[in-house]
Amino acid sequence: GSIIPDPYLGYITAMIGEITAYTLFIPVVSKLGRRFSMVTMFILAAIAVFTALCQTTVSGDWTVGSISCLLGIVFVSAAFSGVYLWSSELAPSSHRGLVFSMCSVISRVGGFFGPMMFNA
Repeated sequence: GSIIPDPYLGYITAMIGEITAYTLFIPVVSKLGRRFSMVTMFILAAIAVFTALCQTTVSGDWTVGSISCLLGIVFVSAAFSGVYLWSSELAPSSHRGLVFSMCSVISRVGGFFGPMMFNA
């Protein structure tokens, strides 16, 4: 079976969650700091992944697993924006363009193959 019962609603919900994560991560980082907010986002993403194992029906075709998968997308997107922000400080100025381009390439490859591996 499918994790998300309605694929269109799942994509729209994931899109809204990613936009919210990218927008709200900036004030969270400025308030809590980069390290604490990154660790918090990774821990919340891990909790969402482990909660996705529960297949208790919430309403209709929606289960706890499908809702936690969508919440996991929000936390992983926020963590990704933090990694992107943090990677600029790790590389020296002479290599910063190469590091950003490699981050973009790897993220696009992961974004392409991730759903294929997940739905296989």
